[in-house]
Amino acid sequence: MYRFHKEEYNNQLLSNGKTRIGTLYSYRNAELDKGIADINEGKKTVNYQFSENAIIGGKHNNQENKDFQAANLFGTAYADETSTIYLGNAKTSQNIESKNYYILCLAKDIDANFENYDSCLEIISESFFEELTIVINKQTPVNYLGCFEVEYRSREENWNKKDFGINPCLIKENKEKYVQQKEIRAIWEPVNENIHIEPIFVESLELCKYLKKVNLEQYE
Repeated sequence: MYRFHKEEYNNQLLSNGKTRIGTLYSYRNAELDKGIADINEGKKTVNYQFSENAIIGGKHNNQENKDFQAANLFGTAYADETSTIYLGNAKTSQNIESKNYYILCLAKDIDANFENYDSCLEIISESFFEELTIVINKQTPVNYLGCFEVEYRSREENWNKKDFGINPCLIKENKEKYVQQKEIRAIWEPVNENIHIEPIFVESLELCKYLKKVNLEQYE
């Protein structure tokens, strides 16, 4: 994995082990660099259209009935064993918002393209994330969830007939514009879900051991 950034900030990380860990919601800030800010970070909408003969209630309340499943999951309607509700061709939708996480944005490949970033570091060991988890925990209790590839697609989707699908914290719109970023997100979940979190700065010389500077000129 690779960390693209302005040279000033990558030098701080490589030399002093100092870096900023953002939050999912902080990436909604329009003042961030172009290609990074997105006011809809962590949000999506899931849609479903009931079948032409959709009925719930009574004998129709079973897990093989996708209309019944949808009505329960989306909270559209409820009918017990003694009543029935006709939902033929009705439409329903659910706005999904991810909880806030600590996020470090990286790239999967060296040929990723981030506008305005002129420096790249290669992460050469998973120990980098282990050490980051240790230093973040010195400021606030977190659990490291792992690194996940971002999906470049619409924030509006049809129900998959199982659940609400991918966490919207891993969705980025405008595929044609941003897909070349090949973004991967390292994610930490606050242990206390009820606290408000903001970006933090962490520092550990141990991090420097797991990084290598990349000469971008040889890839131009």
